[in-house]
Order: sequence, then C-alpha cells, then structure tokens
Amino acid sequence: DPARKAYEHALDLYQQIDNRLGEANTLQGLGLLALREQDAAGAFRRFASLLDVSRAIDDRLGQQAALGYAARAAAALAETDRALLLAGASLALGWEVDDRFGQSINLELLLGLFQQADDDFGFVACLVLYRVVLGQLGDEQRQAEMDHLWQQREAQAPAEMLAAVVADPRAAIQHALADARQRFGDGDPLVREWRDTGTAEE
Repeated sequence: DPARKAYEHALDLYQQIDNRLGEANTLQGLGLLALREQDAAGAFRRFASLLDVSRAIDDRLGQQAALGYAARAAAALAETDRALLLAGASLALGWEVDDRFGQSINLELLLGLFQQADDDFGFVACLVLYRVVLGQLGDEQRQAEMDHLWQQREAQAPAEMLAAVVADPRAAIQHALADARQRFGDGDPLVREWRDTGTAEE
C-alpha cells in the first residue's frame, strides 16, 4: 500500500530526528488509514502510540483526539465497554480544555455506545449534553434531530430518571461510565489482550 509505506517512512524519519509533533501526526494518519482498511486492531495500536506521544509533549487536544480515535477502534472491534471508557476519558479532556467540537464528537460516539450497552441512563445524559453543545456550535440541523429524539425519550423514560439526569448530566454520565468500568474490570482499557494467545497487545 503506497499510502501506508509513505506514512511508515515519514514515521521513521520523524523518530530519527526526534520530531514528536511530526511523529504524532503520522501515527494519527496511520491509525485512520488502518480504520479505513477495517484493521481496527492495527488502528488501536497506532492510536495508543499516538496517545503516548501526545502525553510526552503535553498536547491535551492531541490526547483527547487519540483517546477518541482509540474508542472508535475499540467500537469497531465490538468492545463496547472498552470504547465507553476511552470515549469517556476523551470527553473529560474535552471538558478540561473547553473544546466543544471535540465534546460533540465524543458525545455522539457515546450516544451510540450507550445504546449498544442498553444503558438508557447514560444515553439520556449524553443526549442532554449533546443538545447543549450543538446549540453552542450553532449546528441547527443536528440539534433539531436531537430535539426530536429528546421528545421521544421524554415521553418514554421514567420521570424520576429524567429529573436526575437533567439535574446533573455530567454526573449521570460518570455514573454510567462507572457501570462500564465495573463490567470491564480493573484492566487498562488501552491494553488489549490477544484472545487466541492471552498475551498483551500494546
């Protein structure tokens, strides 16, 4: 694959001259290429490396992106709880740096993941926050879609649950993510295990 070879050549050069930003950009490109080629496991490895580099250069936006991309790779591997934990960590960074566009991407991802996990509490909490962020971004079309979805959920969900979520949607998301952590266990969501051999994939 010419594109992969070009990325790998660039990665080698950036590593030789210790250009960490160039290394990070190339790792991101390799990860996205792997995702497009449906190599989710390979993409996950690249995004985990991207996170390491982003942490080394104290790039908070880069860390947020790396975690979000890793969450997408985990979702493609049908590892929903791992994806929830990674997307939740990315969202938390988005809150810290006030990156509303990044928040919107993660909240949209979390909506789908909580739906897959059959977690209405987490789903509704994401929906509350997603509608707010879309309004802040001025995305009227997407906000109208989410408003319609909210009206459906409002008519179906228990009133007590809705009241608890609306009162503190961030806390509600953290509660739902704590449930995902309990299901996932004590392991690091950035370390996958080879299911056939039982050895760690880092």
